[in-house]
Amino acid sequence: MDHALERLGADSDRIAQALVAMEDRPGHQLLAGGALTGVTEQRWGVAGLALGGLWDDFSTHRTLLEQARAVRARRSRPGDAELTELTAQIGKLSSLSALMDTACTMVTELLDAVEAAWRKGIDELDPLDTDLRAARTFAESLGVEEPDLDRIADELTRVRNRLAADPLAAPAPGRELTERIAAVQTDLTALAAARDSLTEQLERLGALIDEIAEVGTKIRAAHVTVLEKIASPGLAPLTDPVPALRSRLAGLPTLSGQLRELATALDDLRGDAGEALADSRDRLASATGLLDRRLELRGRLDAYHAKARTLGYAEDLDLLAVHREARVLLYTIPCDLAAATRAVKRYQEALQARREGR
Repeated sequence: MDHALERLGADSDRIAQALVAMEDRPGHQLLAGGALTGVTEQRWGVAGLALGGLWDDFSTHRTLLEQARAVRARRSRPGDAELTELTAQIGKLSSLSALMDTACTMVTELLDAVEAAWRKGIDELDPLDTDLRAARTFAESLGVEEPDLDRIADELTRVRNRLAADPLAAPAPGRELTERIAAVQTDLTALAAARDSLTEQLERLGALIDEIAEVGTKIRAAHVTVLEKIASPGLAPLTDPVPALRSRLAGLPTLSGQLRELATALDDLRGDAGEALADSRDRLASATGLLDRRLELRGRLDAYHAKARTLGYAEDLDLLAVHREARVLLYTIPCDLAAATRAVKRYQEALQARREGR
């Protein structure tokens, strides 16, 4: 009888240790103390009942064992009828160990899954929280507001709540929140750069506007020459974007305390100045292109005429007349480029006809 009590006592201690160990696990604390939903709620409903049943059976087992030990302590003979009866009742619970193993396996598997899902979620959320706090600190240091940070914080809170309520089914925060925080950081970095390099950026913009002014001076000079030497050149009216650009440049320092407005103004002015420079270069190319075209036509006419002499057509009166017409058009001021182009082409075609015997 004493041996049986020792064995039953050992079983009782093992069961107690296993039950306490399960309840001490973080997963059990999360499941038992939270408002669960979804898949996690369903699985814990089954496992929690099993665990509760184990505690009930263990309590009965422990009570009977303590009673048997008390009776054994009062009796000198181990074969006492009362003690034998109690031992028999405890024996009826001998299947508790097997039930414990089955239920423990189910609960342990659930706890393992919950803890793994929780750790995975936390491992993804904690860096996001850290990045979010860093972004908030950065924004505060710049004195700017970033409304998206509040929206991101709210979304992180919702994700944490979903993770706590249903860790087995809660979605990972994903790449979206990471990219949104990174976008805010990029924006803040740009604002800081606008603040820290304001003097340098103003100098570069000033140089860019100076270049536009220089091209503008060349455009005006080219217009004067073209209007004098080319008939009906079709040039666009002269415009000067420089005064407006310089005025905007002069106003930028007043925005030094408003970084977002400053960054926007810098970007806008940089873009507009770049477009103005490209447009000015196009205008200059259009104007000088007309003079270049006249020079090209003169060179082509001289080349064709030299070729005519080489081929023995220097005294060809008809060919000379066509050449004379083209030369007069090209050297008349202002020059009718369209008519001169057609005349040079006629001389080329006439020369070709002579060569082919037509």
